[in-house]
Amino acid sequence: MARKHPKDETTADLMIGEFESAADRIADWVGAHAALVAGAVVVCLVAAAAYGGWSSWSNRRQLSASNALDTVESAYWTAMGAAPGAFELPELANPDTAKQINAQYAERFRTVQEEHSGTVAGALAGLQRGDLVAAGGDPTVAIEIWRTTVAATSRNSSVRAILLERIAEAQEASGQWLAAARTHEQAGEISAFPLRYWSLADAARCYAAGGEPERALALFERVEAAPTGLRLPVHMRMQLRELRAAAAS
Repeated sequence: MARKHPKDETTADLMIGEFESAADRIADWVGAHAALVAGAVVVCLVAAAAYGGWSSWSNRRQLSASNALDTVESAYWTAMGAAPGAFELPELANPDTAKQINAQYAERFRTVQEEHSGTVAGALAGLQRGDLVAAGGDPTVAIEIWRTTVAATSRNSSVRAILLERIAEAQEASGQWLAAARTHEQAGEISAFPLRYWSLADAARCYAAGGEPERALALFERVEAAPTGLRLPVHMRMQLRELRAAAAS
């Protein structure tokens, strides 16, 4: 058989030769840097193990918090006389008894909140603790509880938005229209919150009530232009028309 000359080598032959040459160079480099390669492998394995351990720890922590919250919630509903499977709390005949139970369970929810801070269940415990304190007639303390809970909650979390909405509602009830508007607006900027545009609409309503019509109009128009197709209720549409008429005059 005639010997193949270099000019007779095919493209495949050349590619195989280059591949083998590259493989040889890689093998030589690995051999010369065995300690470095071994160290990199160890780092990768440790990182993978650490992530797996963290994920497992995080899941256990969330489950523990959820169980703690469920225990206190169930006990509270039982103490209030709710039947198993009920969706609404009954109204106790004795208001003093209800007030005493609320105060007792506000402390139990506080324990869950503090022991499980940074979890979803911990945040929900803070939410319910504030609700009980507000029901006891102390909205100022309730707002502070909700604010503390917000500070320990993920920035892009629906629970954070719900807490902000609770604060805004309490601010509205006390006539703090601009404070309520800003709080509603904060909730509306949380992209994970399904009702974010309703929060922005409420912010617009509060800005109008607080004497900032330009800001109110801008937010109403933002909600109106949103791709969600949200239709404002009648009273808000009327308010929007009034704001547009005032701006055009």
